[in-house]
Amino acid sequence: YFNFSTLFNAYQEEKGGQTLANNDGLGHKKIYSDSGGLQVLTAGKVIDDTIRDKVYEVQAKYSDYAMTFDEMPLMIADGLGDNAVNGNVGQVYIDELIPISAKKCAEHIQKQINKFEELKSNTKILPILHGYTPETFLEYAENIFNNLENVGDHIQGIAIASLRGHSDNKVGIMKLFDYLPKIINSPRLNKQYLNHIHLLGVARPQRIIPVIMMLKKGLLPVKR
Repeated sequence: YFNFSTLFNAYQEEKGGQTLANNDGLGHKKIYSDSGGLQVLTAGKVIDDTIRDKVYEVQAKYSDYAMTFDEMPLMIADGLGDNAVNGNVGQVYIDELIPISAKKCAEHIQKQINKFEELKSNTKILPILHGYTPETFLEYAENIFNNLENVGDHIQGIAIASLRGHSDNKVGIMKLFDYLPKIINSPRLNKQYLNHIHLLGVARPQRIIPVIMMLKKGLLPVKR
């Protein structure tokens, strides 16, 4: 009933990526690579062009789909508790930061595209979209794609983040039902970017069930 794929961290796990790419017998359908941006910051380092270029090279060599270095339109504020947008304590989405963050993300993606061109890689890029309503997700997407050049077929999908954002699993499931069809069916998204949808934060089995239901009913016009 299912194909399974594997994700490795391009910053920390280059040897893991090499092992996956060179062992078809493991049975995975596709290989994904995370940028490792969070791990760079957790290690107390700055994400500079040297780190990015190295990550892009690893992604280009060993993965079918590569995540981007994303920029989140949020600020950290202490003491907000349950009033924080998305239910993430201390994290608040700021609408005015959406075009700024998305433009920075587009700059990273442009360098990723250029590096993949240089290396003649067929790896496809999955830009990570951030938001807390369908409208903010779409605004973030438009600000990314309007700031890119020579995309070609490098981008064949999108990754949608921040859908995990509530401690109550029932609320998280209802967000999936509400958000996904509105985002994916919007004419504001180029159909090229709907060949592949990757959901970040859908970490519980219960939350994938609504997605399967919507796919079976034809409510999500995506290929993969």
